[in-house]
Amino acid sequence: MESPVRMLAAAPHRLLFFVGASNVLLAMTWWALWLVDARWQVIGLPQPAVPAGWLHAIIMQYQVLPAFMFGFLLTVFPRWMSLPALTRAHYVPVGVGLLEGQLCSLAGLLGSRVLLELGAVLTTTSWTIGTTFLVYLVCLDKARTWHAVSCAFALGFGLLGLVSYILFLKSSEPRLLFASIKIGSIAVLLPIYFTVCHRMIPFFAGMALRGYQASRPLWVLAALWPVWLLHTWLELRHGYAWLWLPDLAIGMFGAWLLWLWWPRRSQMPALLRVLFIVDGRLPLPEERGDLVEVWYDLIIDDPGLPSVRYAWGITFPWANLFNQDGFPAQPFRTDAW
Repeated sequence: MESPVRMLAAAPHRLLFFVGASNVLLAMTWWALWLVDARWQVIGLPQPAVPAGWLHAIIMQYQVLPAFMFGFLLTVFPRWMSLPALTRAHYVPVGVGLLEGQLCSLAGLLGSRVLLELGAVLTTTSWTIGTTFLVYLVCLDKARTWHAVSCAFALGFGLLGLVSYILFLKSSEPRLLFASIKIGSIAVLLPIYFTVCHRMIPFFAGMALRGYQASRPLWVLAALWPVWLLHTWLELRHGYAWLWLPDLAIGMFGAWLLWLWWPRRSQMPALLRVLFIVDGRLPLPEERGDLVEVWYDLIIDDPGLPSVRYAWGITFPWANLFNQDGFPAQPFRTDAW
C-alpha cells in the first residue's frame, strides 16, 4: 500500500493544496493571536521587525494564496498545452519551499529579522522554481496558449514583488514594502484570478449546461494587461485621484464578459451561479489641499470622543496616507485601552 506522503505528493494540486490549507491555518492562528494581544496585551508578543499588518499582507499574497495558485497551474498548464504532466521533481520543491518560507516568516515575528529574511529567500526560491517550470512549458508550446502566457507573466511580477520585499528587509525602506504589496495585489493576484476565470468559467458552464456555447475572446487578456499595469503604476505613484480610469475599464470588461457568459437558455445550477457573481467596494476619502478628511457614518459627532486610531490593527495593509515625499504615515492611537 502506498504511503500517505507519497499519495499526497502524487499530483501537484494534492501537495500544493495541502500546503495552502496548512498555511491558511498557520496564518489565521498567528493573526488571531496578534489581534488578541494587540487589544488586551495578554500574551506579551514582541513587536515584529516588520509591522504586523504589512507582514500579514505579504504572507497572504506571497505564501498562502500562491500555494493554491501553483498547485492549480502546475496541474493544468500541461493539460492546456497537451504536454506530459509534471513530475514530483518539478512541484515538490515549490510546495516545501512555500511551507518552510511561511514557517520562518511566522517565527521571525517573534523578533528575529534573520528568520524573516530566510523566510523571504525560501519563498522566492520556491516561486522561482515553479515559475521556471511553467515558463518552460510556455516555451515548449511556443506561447500559443494565451491563458498560460498571462499567468506566467503575472508570476514574473510576483518575483519582482518578492525581490522588493527582500530589499526592504535589508534596507528598511518602507516604499519597497509598499511596492511589494501593491504589485502582489494588482499585478499578480488580479491577473491570475481573472485569467483563470476567463479560461474556466465557460468550461464549467459548458460542462453543466447542455448546448452552452463557450466563448473566450482572447483579445480581452491582451487589452487588460496594460490596464492592470496602469493601475499598479498609479498605486505606486500615489495617483489615487486617477485610479477610476483603469478601474472603470476593468469594470466594463468584467460586466461585458458577465453578459457574454451568462446562460440564456438553461436554468443555471446554484453552484455555477456563484461563479458569475462579482462584488466589490471602493473606499472614497476626500482630499482638500493639505487636509485629508476621513469619516465613518456610525460615529456620532461627540466632543467627548474617547480616542482616535489610524491604520491600527487589521486595516494597516490598506492604509494609503502619504506625505509629499512619498513616506507612509505610521499607525497611531490616542488611547491605551
